[in-house]
Amino acid sequence: MMKGVCTVAQWALNAAMTANPIGIIIVAIGALIAIGIAMWMSQDSICEWCKNAFQSVGTFFVSVGNSTGTFFAGLWNGITSFFKGVWNAILSDAISIFTAMGNIIKNVWIGIVGAVKGI
Repeated sequence: MMKGVCTVAQWALNAAMTANPIGIIIVAIGALIAIGIAMWMSQDSICEWCKNAFQSVGTFFVSVGNSTGTFFAGLWNGITSFFKGVWNAILSDAISIFTAMGNIIKNVWIGIVGAVKGI
């Protein structure tokens, strides 16, 4: 029974020491030292992880760039195809109109020549 009471008392003392500001600072410094040692001991795997992480980020941005470029290239091709079709339709109609006007003038001229020859 006494052992259980001592254990509880020690736990309470440890909690009280850790809860005071100096105890918190000491625990934080100890934790930073432990993290530093752990990182130093496994620096090769940390470097490999960082290298892989940066390569993954780079690959992601390259794929985003390629996708964006493909999207805008398709959009531009669609716009130019649309205006090319409109221009070809206008050009075709203009050629038809000017051909018809030329035929009308040619037929009038043939009629005038025929009338003059007939006289």
